[in-house]
Amino acid sequence: MKRVVIVGGGFAGLAAAGILSRRGKNLETALVDRRQCFNFLPLLPDVLGRGIPAGLMAYPFKDICSGLKARFIQDIAQAVSPDGRSLHLGSGLNIDCDYLLLACGTETDFHGNVSLSESTYKLDNVSDALKLRQALEIGCYDNYLVAGGGYTGIEIASNLSLFLREKRRRSRIIIVEKSPSILGPLPEWMKVYVKDDLAACGIEVKTGLSVTETRAGRSVLSDGSVFGKSIVVWAAGVKTPDFIDRIPARRTPQGRLKVDECLRISRTCFAAGDNACLSAGQGCLRMSVQFAITQGESCARNILNDMDSLPPREYRTFDPGYIIPMANDRACGIIFGLPVRGILPVFMHYLLCVWRNRGMKNRIRLALLLLKKAVR
Repeated sequence: MKRVVIVGGGFAGLAAAGILSRRGKNLETALVDRRQCFNFLPLLPDVLGRGIPAGLMAYPFKDICSGLKARFIQDIAQAVSPDGRSLHLGSGLNIDCDYLLLACGTETDFHGNVSLSESTYKLDNVSDALKLRQALEIGCYDNYLVAGGGYTGIEIASNLSLFLREKRRRSRIIIVEKSPSILGPLPEWMKVYVKDDLAACGIEVKTGLSVTETRAGRSVLSDGSVFGKSIVVWAAGVKTPDFIDRIPARRTPQGRLKVDECLRISRTCFAAGDNACLSAGQGCLRMSVQFAITQGESCARNILNDMDSLPPREYRTFDPGYIIPMANDRACGIIFGLPVRGILPVFMHYLLCVWRNRGMKNRIRLALLLLKKAVR
């Protein structure tokens, strides 16, 4: 009996478990995650603006694993043995395995600033989104600062705008981006489109600056400017979980594990999803749900190939594109190599969210809720 241990129950980990479940006999699969439920991350910003309930974005791992004939272990990964054949957990349990798949994703990076990690809000999971939504409901702020002008920061800011508009509150929303421009390496036409949309929503953008301090509702930027009666949402970068740093493998500055063309760290140790770095041009293949799913599936197939003494297959990248959705029902992106903008990419984004969600009941309820809000 061979044993496969998957660390992380995100899109990559569950995709791999789905493929492995087809093997049936002579294979034991264990899924390790610190959470009780799968969290549907693409909709987290919508908890703020559209008020999407947590129940539509959280699905119990026990139910998922039962359907996949996998063992679920709710625990925290602490260390991996040098040979990748043993996983040490926070509870003290050691799990031996024949194959290990690291698919634990990323988390918010506060760049070592403990004070900011304790005084700002983040959006790593459903619990974070609910905590922030509650703070918005009971608090009354003059300034809403979003640290980070990437995909997530843009979505958060636009949903804050929708929240304030529906509550009929008048406050400043400010995106603070350390780089010279928002959205990093994306095309200039996309940056211009998003900046125009942000302006239409009354959202300010300050580039070349960063949030250096926030305490008791008082936030300070790197140029010395001060914002009183403020709340800060931190979206200025991500990193891999700390235990990844203790794995004897090559990593990027973000901690992403460098893998070969078959997504391997070694013959029996694989990495997929956001915590994996597959070389693409001058850097890594970007983080995305699509890549996480197909990488998880590819790793699982190569594990089965190795069990059957077959050669591994290279991971073939299929990139359907990406979308930056905003809560004013405008979006832009690249779909199958073509630029798209307006309401069509918004529709496509939410259609994919419904399709990729877990459980038929969740999909139906989510579709009905989104339709209701669209026609309101």
